[in-house]
Amino acid sequence: ILFDEKANTIFLRASDDLKLTALRDMLFQKFVKRGVSLKAFEQGVVEPRTGDTLAQTLTIQQGIPQEKGRVIVKAIKDLRLKVQPSIHDDKVKVSAPKIDDLQAVIAALRAQDFGLPLTVENYR
Repeated sequence: ILFDEKANTIFLRASDDLKLTALRDMLFQKFVKRGVSLKAFEQGVVEPRTGDTLAQTLTIQQGIPQEKGRVIVKAIKDLRLKVQPSIHDDKVKVSAPKIDDLQAVIAALRAQDFGLPLTVENYR
């Protein structure tokens, strides 16, 4: 297992497919114990390497990509609440005069699956 901190990538290498699967499952179990959602990982293709080994890359997604951000903003606007969603870099910011409206947005977003782990930083 190698970790590239700059690219947020984990490289897995094993001698056969069974060992690679076991290594990936063990790694995912460790992340689940630490409260990291498995939706944050993008699994690469298993590639054969030299010396009869297999390799796979796991990319850790941080933040929300622009296209997913647009989908989330559209879902918030479809709720027809008095909230103002906006995209800031890799985050979606929602502001509203009432906390109840923000809580309704949070509940609606958690009910849907966007393929990303969604977290709420501060709603006050």
